[in-house]
Amino acid sequence: RSPILRELALQLPTLLPAGAELARAGESGLAFWIEAADSNAAQAQATDLLRTLTAQPQEINGIRYRVEMAAGLMWTDDCLSPEIYFDNANAASARARESGQRVVMYSSEINDSGVLALAQWAHELTAILARNQLSLNCQPVVAAADAARTPLYYEVLLHPTAHDERAIATGDLIDVAARLQRITEIDRWVVKTVLHWMREHADRLASIGGLAINLSGQSITNPLFLKFLLAELARGDLPGNKLIFEISEADAVEGHAQTQLFMRQLQRHGCRFTLDDFGTGSSSYTSLKSMKLDYLKIDRTLVREISTSMIDEALVRSILETGSFLGIKTVAGFIEDADFLAKLVEMGVDCVQGYFIGEPQPLDSLA
Repeated sequence: RSPILRELALQLPTLLPAGAELARAGESGLAFWIEAADSNAAQAQATDLLRTLTAQPQEINGIRYRVEMAAGLMWTDDCLSPEIYFDNANAASARARESGQRVVMYSSEINDSGVLALAQWAHELTAILARNQLSLNCQPVVAAADAARTPLYYEVLLHPTAHDERAIATGDLIDVAARLQRITEIDRWVVKTVLHWMREHADRLASIGGLAINLSGQSITNPLFLKFLLAELARGDLPGNKLIFEISEADAVEGHAQTQLFMRQLQRHGCRFTLDDFGTGSSSYTSLKSMKLDYLKIDRTLVREISTSMIDEALVRSILETGSFLGIKTVAGFIEDADFLAKLVEMGVDCVQGYFIGEPQPLDSLA
C-alpha cells in the first residue's frame, strides 16, 4: 500500500472522535464514519481534520512530503446501505478534487448538480462491477505490408453491456471511473478476465502473438496493482511474452519513475509494452530515451490528418524514423480505407489497426 496512506491511517485514530470507524476506501483512499449533530457540524469536523493532517509534512524514510488532500462528506438522517454511503461520499470527494475545495458535502438537500451526477455514475459503476456487466472484445493488429492480414497480436477492448436496459459508452464509463479514482477496479477486472481466458485456452494462446491490455495511470502507479500482477505471473502457468501492456504517453510522463519501475518488474517476466497516443505530448521524444518499449502507437489525431496536413505527415514521418532508429515497432490505428493504408505503408509504418483491417470481435471468439 502507499506509504503515505499507511502513515495517515496510523495518525487518524488519534484525531477522530470516540466511536469513529476507519476503513480503507478503494485503492487510494481512506473512509471514516462519525456521528454529528447536523450537516454543519459534520462538515466542520471534516474540515478541521484535513487542516490538521495537512498542516505538517509527512515523513517517509527520512524524506518529508507536503500532502494535499480533499474529502467528500455524506451526511444524512436516513438509514442507507454502506454502498450508497460510500458512492455518494466518493462522488463528493471527486468533486472536491476537481473544484479545488477542501471538503464537498453530499446530503439530501444538496443542489450541486455536479455532485448529484457523479453520485449517480458512482452507483452505476458499483452495480456494473457487482453484476459483472462488462465484456471484452479484441481487435487485430497486423503488419502493414501483410496482404493476408495475419494478426501479430490483438488489442483487448472493454465493452460495457447494457445496464438497466440502457447502453453505456465505454469512454463515459472509463472517464467517470478515473474521476472517482476507481479506474483500477476496472483494470483489475480486465486483467483477471484476460488471464483467465489465457489459462483456459492455452492451446489457442500458443498460436496468438499476444493480447494487449490498456492500463490507466492510476493502476500503473498503484503498488497494490503491481503486486497483484506479479503474483499472477509468479504462478508460472502463463507465458509473460503473450501479454502486452499499453500505457498512454501522458500517463507515462506524469508518473515517469513509477512507470519505469512498473515496466522493469513486468519485463522480467517477458511482458511487452506499448506507448500509446504518442506524438502530441510536450515530452514525447524525451520519454523514449529512458523507456524500453516494444511498440509505439501514434496518436490518432496525427494519423487521421496525414492526407490533408503536410505538418501532420511530417510529424508522423519523424516518429516512424525515430521508431526505426530505436528498434521500436510503430503502430497506426483507425485505418478506415485502402488509400489510407497505402499511404501509411509508403511512409514506412510497421503495424496497422482499424475497422478496415479487422473489426472488434468478442474475446471468446478467438477460442
